Amino acid sequence: MFQLRVPFIIAQMQDSSINASSGLANGDRVLAVNGSEMSVIQDIQSELLKFKGDSITLSIERSGQIIEKRVAVNLEGKIGVALENNIDKLFKVTTSNYT
Repeated sequence: MFQLRVPFIIAQMQDSSINASSGLANGDRVLAVNGSEMSVIQDIQSELLKFKGDSITLSIERSGQIIEKRVAVNLEGKIGVALENNIDKLFKVTTSNYT
């Protein structure tokens, strides 16, 4: 079965997030977790589950720069961010007209 590989891009940091003061920002794109390259939601979510109640280092791309941020993982295996779900921001979408 086909599954769309969606990049892990932060759409919004909640004020009540476990990582509200971590320095993560809207638009940050995760490129690696603890030095292991991974950038799609499915892989990162699986990796986060391994670190419930612990902390991890994320390598993120922000405005063309690669930076690292140490973040907490809650007991559910989440980092408390809302992910981008606007397909136009995730992928280059084009329309082709044929005659």
